[in-house]
Amino acid sequence: LTGALPPASGPARWSTSLGSLARDAVSGQANQSAIETEIVAQFDRFVVAFGRPPDHVDGHQHVHLLPGIRKSVLNATARFAPRAWVRTCAVSALPFSVKAALLAISSLGMRGAMESRGLRGNTDFGGTRSFAANEDVASLFASAFRRAADSAVIMCHPGHADADLHAVDPVTTAREAELAYLESSAFGTFLEANGIALTPTPLLESKG
Repeated sequence: LTGALPPASGPARWSTSLGSLARDAVSGQANQSAIETEIVAQFDRFVVAFGRPPDHVDGHQHVHLLPGIRKSVLNATARFAPRAWVRTCAVSALPFSVKAALLAISSLGMRGAMESRGLRGNTDFGGTRSFAANEDVASLFASAFRRAADSAVIMCHPGHADADLHAVDPVTTAREAELAYLESSAFGTFLEANGIALTPTPLLESKG
């Protein structure tokens, strides 16, 4: 619902700015019908591309946590991908940054809303960052993993900063730095030294 990629449902009928969308959602001014149409269209596009529903659902820039949008995302997930897990940004330890704290606050009530629809999600979250040029990627990941509880989801943003990415996303060189670290032997050494195992999905709580 945010970013430079065109909506799956056709011409945008809301602002793709995170700030504007958040203000509209919190104030109840968001075009709910258009947003619901777009969410359904994105599920449809995923099925066409991959031949199955998604295993994981969240929103770019965490917009699936916003009031109104949250309800639409969870309803669509329960309808089109009931076995998927939904990302929450609730944390088990005190948030270490303002951004982490805001995401944790935005996740209040998320688990109850998910469980009422028979959906599952992660039990802890980490990996928030500012994307400043001077951030040390290895230290960021080390801190995130050490603070995280079992079955946590650690957010990451690896990628190649090619022309297509530059055209749609301001986060570019930071993705290259993350990719280089995650592919490095240093990351594997860190995981082994700390007894950390990565899994394709978090260890989810049972439905209901």
